[in-house]
Amino acid sequence: MREQHHTDPTDIDLPTLMTAFTDPVRLQIIGILDRQGETPCAAIYQEIGISKSGASHHFRVLRETGILLSRKLGRDSYASLRSSEMEAAFPGVLDTVLRKIRRRNGA
Repeated sequence: MREQHHTDPTDIDLPTLMTAFTDPVRLQIIGILDRQGETPCAAIYQEIGISKSGASHHFRVLRETGILLSRKLGRDSYASLRSSEMEAAFPGVLDTVLRKIRRRNGA
């Protein structure tokens, strides 16, 4: 099993982080994880309606920018937001994005 790289959010610069928030699919993934907490990756890409390979790209971007934590359990991969780590590295940024997503989704 290949170990996935999880970037420390303190190693990311703000422009790189903000680029991760520019894609609508990544915002959908973040919104799902905000609502549901840790979620199987397959359930996320099925809910959004994208391919596994497309989802893998977006999960990788979110993981490499420190936003997402992923782990394997058996054959399944699970994703969750790294909210506390993001808040420590970039105070208020993830919370602002989540508020926008919630407002857009009517929550």
